[in-house]
Amino acid sequence: MSADIVVVLAIFLTALGALHLLHKAAVMTFRTALDRLEKRLAKVHQEAKACSATAEGRQEKVVAQINERIEAVSSHLATLESQQSVVLRALTQVQQDHKSFQSDKAQIMIDLVEQRRTLQQYVTRMKLIIVAVFDSGVDDQHEDLRDSMWTGPGGSHGYNFVGDSTDVSDRLGHGTHCAGTIAAHRNNGKGITGIAEAKLMSLNICDDSGACNVLLVFRAFEYALEHGARISSHSYLADTGAALLEEAYKNAGATGHVMIFAAGNDNQEIGTSNYPCTLSRLIPTSVCVTHVNLDEPDKYMLAKKANYGPYVDMAAPGIGVLSTLPNSEYGYMSGSSMAAPHVAGVAGVLASMNLTGEDIIRALRASVLPLSESNTKFLKDGGGFLNARQAVMNALTLLNGGQVTTRRWGSETTQVLPSGAPESESSTSVSPTRTVPSSGHTITNVLWTSVVLLLIFWA
Repeated sequence: MSADIVVVLAIFLTALGALHLLHKAAVMTFRTALDRLEKRLAKVHQEAKACSATAEGRQEKVVAQINERIEAVSSHLATLESQQSVVLRALTQVQQDHKSFQSDKAQIMIDLVEQRRTLQQYVTRMKLIIVAVFDSGVDDQHEDLRDSMWTGPGGSHGYNFVGDSTDVSDRLGHGTHCAGTIAAHRNNGKGITGIAEAKLMSLNICDDSGACNVLLVFRAFEYALEHGARISSHSYLADTGAALLEEAYKNAGATGHVMIFAAGNDNQEIGTSNYPCTLSRLIPTSVCVTHVNLDEPDKYMLAKKANYGPYVDMAAPGIGVLSTLPNSEYGYMSGSSMAAPHVAGVAGVLASMNLTGEDIIRALRASVLPLSESNTKFLKDGGGFLNARQAVMNALTLLNGGQVTTRRWGSETTQVLPSGAPESESSTSVSPTRTVPSSGHTITNVLWTSVVLLLIFWA
């Protein structure tokens, strides 16, 4: 009996020992697994920490980039705001006389009798040329303008960027006067006759007081180019440059668009701060125009308040110019604002002859005749008086593969003229041309008449 008990106890103790060993092994295995898990968790924690640091770094970088862009946009917006505050002036500097000439017939500015047959083939094409008037608007219902208005989307005659509408009516009268000089309807027995049989696109960038907005000029250029305007007339000034404005002019010039700038009426030499005329050197499809008197005794003299200098390319009539006014009226205005539309009209004629933008400018510049240099105050290298007839002859020369040489900044060169050109023109073309007043100096073969459709600023 006792032996059996001993055996049982031995078996029990053996089993108990085995269980102990199993427990110990299980504990060791568990601890090993736990250690491994702890190490794995520690590694994961380290990796997570590293990822977090990386993410934080990337987040900081992204935030920094966003902040930089926000600052850049803010700076750009500030620039745009400052550029919008740039004063585009001169519209209020026009001297005007609202006499009514509804029953009178003004003479056409350019006497193209000798070229009538030659130009006849271009008349139909001329009616397809669009001239944009960057101004205070145009009376598109004027009896002498409504048939000359361009018709765009929805029957509009342009766009009013001031009022953000298609109502291009003109309350100031300045834009309507400029438009009449360019393309008042011909042979309708009313009012006056414009220079070109082109279509007028009104782009309102100036309000009723004559104040203009730089940003609106930029938008107006986009509109003009999108809708096919070949020529544009600009009768406003800025005393300081605006990058946005310069970008608009250069973009337009790159397409071959021709821009005619008014020089202003400050009786001073135009410097590098007079925009947009200063840019005429940089943009080969643009010219800067000052104004002269066509009345005796100051005929062909630079107007007393006309700007001058090396940035001025040419002069055109600008004193007492008769043209259209709102409500189907007519009246006189004076200033470089009136001179620029004369040149824009001639440019419209040349555009109908399939010239490139640069060739249009070449034909215009090569046509100028010198003004007298009797007054040393105006002895500045610049342009001369635009000879419209010669500009047409120059265009024909270019179309026939010939060349014309322009004179600019006082350089003395020989102008290549087409056969049959008057000797008097050839003799004057070899002299340096300058925008200076004259004292009774007579310029022959000039095709501007004493009554012309020219809207110029007069301060």
